[in-house]
Parts: sequence; C-alpha cells; structure tokens
Amino acid sequence: MSPSDRQTILRKLGYLQKNIDLLLAHASVSPSDLTTDPLKRSAIERLLQTAIQSVLDSSRLLVTIEDWRGLRDERDALVILTERKVIDEDLQLRMIRAKGLRNILVHEYTEVDLVQLCAHLQSDLSDLGAFAKSLALWISKHP
Repeated sequence: MSPSDRQTILRKLGYLQKNIDLLLAHASVSPSDLTTDPLKRSAIERLLQTAIQSVLDSSRLLVTIEDWRGLRDERDALVILTERKVIDEDLQLRMIRAKGLRNILVHEYTEVDLVQLCAHLQSDLSDLGAFAKSLALWISKHP
C-alpha cells in the first residue's frame, strides 16, 4: 500500500471518528426530541449517513488497493474484509445492518422511523468505532 493510499484511508477513518464524536453528544436523544427539533434530526441523520458512508468507502478502497478480488457491491467489500481477517464476522453483520440504515437515510428519507433512528444512534456508534479501530490496526500491521 502506498503512503498516499494509507493517508486516504486514514483520512476517511478520521472523518468517521469526527462524526462519531459529534454524534456521541446526542446519543440519548429521544424520538420526541427529534420531532420537536427538525434541525437536530437533520444533523443526526446526516452525520450517521456520512459516518456509515465512510465505513463503506474505506472498505471498498482497501479491497481495491490490496486487489483482493472484484467487488460486486458495497456489502461485498465488508464480506471481503471479513475473509481477510480485517474485521470479524459479527462486526461485518453489524456494518451491513448500519448500511441498511444509510440506505434508508439516503433513499427513503421521508419514511425514517424515529424510534429506529434513535435505536441505531445508541447502538451503532460503538460499532462504527470498532470498525475504525479494526481497519486502523490492520493498516498499521501491513505497511
């Protein structure tokens, strides 16, 4: 992996961590809070969307850089990371679930269930952080 490739992935992971840090301040938000504060709702939705997108982008980028095999889709990148022992299978499944939320936020944004959004906010932040740590650890061990 070239130094510039490494920096690109680490920059995406840094962006992911920045979003996690911003979201942590709102992890206990309730559906009613989001109903009464549409700006907060929009900010949380966007931060979650871009955090999850950072996971997908960095996954795809690492698979492509390492030329592990052709990608069918974003989900496949997560599968390949599991095959290559970058992340474990449990984390892979949790990231695929987070990808489902990202799809809702992007494509079905008028139908976002606020109870589900709050549940994702409370559960996904540690998963997103675990992903960032796993990828950063793998990169540090494979110069």
